[in-house]
Amino acid sequence: AIQDNIDSLSDLDGRKVGTIEASTTAAFLDQRGLSHFTYADLDALLGAFEADDIEAVVFDGPILAYYVENEAQGEARLLDRVYRSEKYGMVFSNESLYREPVDQAFLRLREDGTYDSLMTKWFGARYGSR
Repeated sequence: AIQDNIDSLSDLDGRKVGTIEASTTAAFLDQRGLSHFTYADLDALLGAFEADDIEAVVFDGPILAYYVENEAQGEARLLDRVYRSEKYGMVFSNESLYREPVDQAFLRLREDGTYDSLMTKWFGARYGSR
């Protein structure tokens, strides 16, 4: 989630950038030598952005896509670039009674197009058809 005059990672240098403390994003920004402010949680981070305390939010794409699509009211945009791809998952023990039913449910959602529809609805077109 960024303001209009930021188009790439290099444009963050010298800007007020925010992310969540102790996140993989904070580690990524540290590795790149990009100065940033950290916030305890997403509400505090987005609140700082909305109050113009920071100029850019760097965090998980799907979470920011939801914010831009559903809450930002045209006051933010999301870059199309992914700088560090990360996967989400659900973990069950091999003995879990839920493992097979959840796997089957996700497979059905992928096969019938429901998954893509939900991704597009909640996160925008860039996250549908993945």
